Amino acid sequence: MKARGVENVRIIKVFYKALRDGNPARALTVLAPEIEWTEPGQEILPFGGRHRGAATVTSEVIEVVHDNIIDFEMKPKKIFAVGDKVIVLGHATGRGRITDIKLDAPTAHIWTLADGKAVRFEAFHDLLEWQVVLGLTSVQSQQMAA
Repeated sequence: MKARGVENVRIIKVFYKALRDGNPARALTVLAPEIEWTEPGQEILPFGGRHRGAATVTSEVIEVVHDNIIDFEMKPKKIFAVGDKVIVLGHATGRGRITDIKLDAPTAHIWTLADGKAVRFEAFHDLLEWQVVLGLTSVQSQQMAA
């Protein structure tokens, strides 16, 4: 059981390293063809919501994030396995293409693996920080609404 957890962590590290190295094709080798991918903020973020399939994740999440955030990178700080799941805690970083505001948002990812592939992914983000960086709201408007 512990060996499977170590292998699952290694697989997920390949995903982040491949994206960091600018090799999305390599990152996709980690994903099951019919992966279920969930991002928060369906009504708020351009990449939010449920996405099914590796090709859809590429076009509706990865490409959209990179189109909107210059030098986007997910920087894992802690990665650990729990059964068939891999938990990743870190920060999403970059700079808003429209706003030129720095992104440094705490992020948590929960991956579920089966047969050496990621079959499910769920992200948790600081939605307000993403909205501000993407120019969808300002900190001032959020403070006035409170």
